[in-house]
Amino acid sequence: MVATLNVLVHKIASECGEVTGTIRVNKNNIIELSIPNEYCNWMAIGNLFQSTALTLESLNIDKRAFTGEYKISFYGSGNAKE
Repeated sequence: MVATLNVLVHKIASECGEVTGTIRVNKNNIIELSIPNEYCNWMAIGNLFQSTALTLESLNIDKRAFTGEYKISFYGSGNAKE
């Protein structure tokens, strides 16, 4: 999976590159989404590196909602820290 991130910080868009991740369905029919090593730059001063892991137990496309668990790890300049 390849995606482009749309990240706003204080209503100002960050410049984020494309990310590559994986989507898989495990043996319990739970969807697992993993996006490691995301990078964004905000106003040329803030650099952010992030990894995201989502476990989706249910997904409602009409309501644009899901239930499940998540883990987001990040670090960078400014106030970014895990």
